[in-house]
Amino acid sequence: MQIPSIEIKNPIVKQLSYAVLFGSLSALFGSVRMLLPGIEGAGSDFREIPLLVSLFYLNHPIYIILSSLITSVVAPPNAMINTFAMHVVALIIGFYAYKKIKTYSFNHYVLGTVWIVFTVIYYYLFLIPSLVITNELLSMNQDIGMINSYLSIISTMQFELTSTALVTSIFLIQLEIRRSLEDHKKNLVIMVNKKTKALADANHELKSMNENLDHLVKERTQKVQEQYEQMLKYAYLNSHEVRAPLSRMQGLMSIIIQEQDIQSKMELIEKLKLSSEELDAIIIEMSQILESELIKGKKVS
Repeated sequence: MQIPSIEIKNPIVKQLSYAVLFGSLSALFGSVRMLLPGIEGAGSDFREIPLLVSLFYLNHPIYIILSSLITSVVAPPNAMINTFAMHVVALIIGFYAYKKIKTYSFNHYVLGTVWIVFTVIYYYLFLIPSLVITNELLSMNQDIGMINSYLSIISTMQFELTSTALVTSIFLIQLEIRRSLEDHKKNLVIMVNKKTKALADANHELKSMNENLDHLVKERTQKVQEQYEQMLKYAYLNSHEVRAPLSRMQGLMSIIIQEQDIQSKMELIEKLKLSSEELDAIIIEMSQILESELIKGKKVS
């Protein structure tokens, strides 16, 4: 038996739906009574299976009252109160017992084995005693006494107990496996989303780095181009501008050495001075170009 998950957003409505569903299934299972072979007049049903399964879904014991009320509807008129009372008491105890069992980190199959043991305890210590006590309060034990009534009920419930324990245990195992798979799926989705986001962030960062690299390459290329132009200017100055005044100075020096007239020598010396000043200005300009390029080179580094 596999109960589909009810997709209802309102938690109270969802829990009420579970209570009605399992109570109705229990009433359906309880309406089919099976005679036990070898025990004359004895019968059994599987009313407890849906009720115990409901403990795996309900999150508050208040909903157990509704399930117990629904399943008692199909009981004989003289047994409706007994059926309701015995199930309310036993199932509320079972509800808290299941919550306690769940606090232990059992694997699925150990949990199923523990549940089989609990189901036996549920019948022997909670369900049947609740029925016997209720019958005693309602004077339905027919003067056979509570102990004899308890033993008599146990003898007729062995097949039901065994069947209920095995079926609910198998159901619990597959339910826990399915829940584990769903949790694993959710965790996998979360992990994939995180990895996808990390990959998107990495791609964005890589794109930013590429854009910065393109900008840096363009900036470096522009600086190299400017340096190249400055070096061309420097080479031009070195090969043309420096050579002109230097050649004039050399020519003037030769003429000055050969000139005998003092006045002419003074005029030549004045021209030599002008050429030297021109050469000095060109050298200063070249020095400034070199100094500027050195400073730019340090900034680029």
